[in-house]
Amino acid sequence: MSIYLDHNATTPLAPEAARAMEPFGRDRFANPSGLYPEAVAARRAVSEARERLAACLGCRAEEVLFNGGATEGLNHALLATALARDGGHLVAGGVEHAAVRRPLEWLARRGFQVTFVRPQRTGLVTAEAVAAACRPETFLVALQAANNELGTVQPVAEVGTVARRCGALFLVDAVQALGKLDESDGQVMLDGSPLVRVERLDKEERERLEAPPPPPPPPPPP
Repeated sequence: MSIYLDHNATTPLAPEAARAMEPFGRDRFANPSGLYPEAVAARRAVSEARERLAACLGCRAEEVLFNGGATEGLNHALLATALARDGGHLVAGGVEHAAVRRPLEWLARRGFQVTFVRPQRTGLVTAEAVAAACRPETFLVALQAANNELGTVQPVAEVGTVARRCGALFLVDAVQALGKLDESDGQVMLDGSPLVRVERLDKEERERLEAPPPPPPPPPPP
């Protein structure tokens, strides 16, 4: 008998998620961009999902963008930000996931300056080390909130303060932290506003978010 210990990398679909998604793979599959009643219902479901996620993250619904996964989202954020500039300097933790490390290495081969901050033996990347790595030309600081291999929880709020002080954007890879950390551990403040918030939901809130979506409205009479 084997014991699976790699759930941070990939894990079975939660039964609650499977139940919530099942109608959309069976009879609620309409194109949400369409104008017919089934499409309007599908678009409403997407909007409701976006609003629920925004409530968990402490941001506005229009700030939530859906994509194919974390790697796509991180690549988009890093490359779109960097390639809109004519060079510059980026700082990242030395134990970042490949979804962050490889785009940064790609940018380095194209003339960008990239500094990977050496972590402590526990995998911790300190705010002091990040501050020492920043330069006047630094435009982005990237940090993984919780490491997928070591489980190290990084001082995200402190590093966010460093990024703000040096005038850099702050990218947080919170994939491994979402739903696992208290708000006090995962709150990131940037320019006085919550950029990323990771919180543990109480039982009532979890039940509300896990409830299956309501059935679509009946089509209008001909």
